[in-house]
Amino acid sequence: MLGSCVMGFTRKKIGAMIAPTFPSASPEAGDLSQGSADNLMDLKRFQALRRFDSVTFFRLSDTHWFVPKRPAFQAHERRSKLFRYSWRREKPVIESGPGALAIRIIKTTTQEWSIMTKGTNKLSRLFAALVMAGVASHSFAADTIKIGIAGPKTGPVAEYGTMQFNGAKMAIDQINAKGGVDGKKLEAVEYDDACDPKQAVAVANKVVNGGVKYVIGHLCSSSAQPASDVYEDEGIIMVTPAATSPEITARGYKLVFRTIGLDSAQGPAAGNYIADVAKPKIVAVIHDKQQYGEGIATAVKQTLEAKGVKVALFEGINAGDKDFSSLIAKLKQANVDFVYYGGYHPELGQILRQSKEKGLNAKFMGPEGVGNDSISQIAGEASEGLLVTLPKSFDQDPANQALTEAFKAKKQDPSGPFVYPSYSAVQVVADGIAAAKSEDTDKVAAAIHAGTFKTPMGDLSYDAKGDLKNFQFVVYEWHFGKPKTEAAK
Repeated sequence: MLGSCVMGFTRKKIGAMIAPTFPSASPEAGDLSQGSADNLMDLKRFQALRRFDSVTFFRLSDTHWFVPKRPAFQAHERRSKLFRYSWRREKPVIESGPGALAIRIIKTTTQEWSIMTKGTNKLSRLFAALVMAGVASHSFAADTIKIGIAGPKTGPVAEYGTMQFNGAKMAIDQINAKGGVDGKKLEAVEYDDACDPKQAVAVANKVVNGGVKYVIGHLCSSSAQPASDVYEDEGIIMVTPAATSPEITARGYKLVFRTIGLDSAQGPAAGNYIADVAKPKIVAVIHDKQQYGEGIATAVKQTLEAKGVKVALFEGINAGDKDFSSLIAKLKQANVDFVYYGGYHPELGQILRQSKEKGLNAKFMGPEGVGNDSISQIAGEASEGLLVTLPKSFDQDPANQALTEAFKAKKQDPSGPFVYPSYSAVQVVADGIAAAKSEDTDKVAAAIHAGTFKTPMGDLSYDAKGDLKNFQFVVYEWHFGKPKTEAAK
């Protein structure tokens, strides 16, 4: 067994704890005036490193330690260089010392870290072999191109994840059946983020360490945004088939794309329909306080007010709540006859059912996050007449008949709002790789930005932000026990 010692410490005490281990230890934590400037790690690099569960630092000499930017040695053409770290106070202090040949920082909780020092020649040779193996592994072309699919397999909106995984995997299967991309087969790698932001970041780290360079996902806006921070920093392309928050593509990222529209378009589509077609007397706008729900609810409210429609109530509920008695009482007291809800189907289903039970006579409307069969299972007959903004029913397009039948042959429902966008997301990635004639993600992203791609959704092209040009939402009317129909205009 290789000799090692492990000690625990908090980040604030890290300088003092490391000092006994390394003869040439750095100054006390917090003293930022000492030490060479090129050993100091900037905050961005520190934040990127903290996302990993563990990182190994390699001793290159008595005075320098290095860590691969991607700890699993998954090199990227522009990101494969080793670089130097020194942590101060909230940043770990790593300095040279003959007492150890490699240091592994292990994240145990958000506040606690452990440090393992190992100092045998045998270990040094082992780590050197690992580093060389990691570098050498990128000297040979991989047999497959990994496509990550990141979305909810568990949690309250797992049904949407099923749409996403089914659509993406169907595309991968059909592309492979035609020979793959430039002679390489696509390989699906599935990840469950449960539409939870923290879990989404953990998934993003797995994607990085797994050497996956393309991701279809994430599905929920609140998950897609933090995950995209990781992907952009690590040179990974993300194409979300469902996250509609404008903030995701408003940060100047070059590797983030969508095959869905924005809330800034969906909100006005709903608001215009309410004002011009439904023409209610008193409107309430409710949301679930989450990035997606509150964002689209705000867009609807702004559209209504711009058209001279007064919003009598704008209020948030808590995702996961099941008793909406107090909310319904407020709606009744205000004589509301139209309710827009920004959020997902579990809560709206309960609101619909309880509103009918308590005698609230109002029309309801929601975004694509409420548009699936589960809302009828929760709300029952109260779901009849619900208005929903959704992507076009691509499964009803005669041009997609063969693909629709292929889904049905697998006993998969092709009508879900995220099935065809997920299929098309894979197609955009595959065609982007082919157009770039390279798997370098910078080149692929440039090809996607510049190209037009034929998909079951039609011809797709992108603006500089990574958003689709000319995507339109359609207003549908929900029917209990029957297929939805396009709403009256």
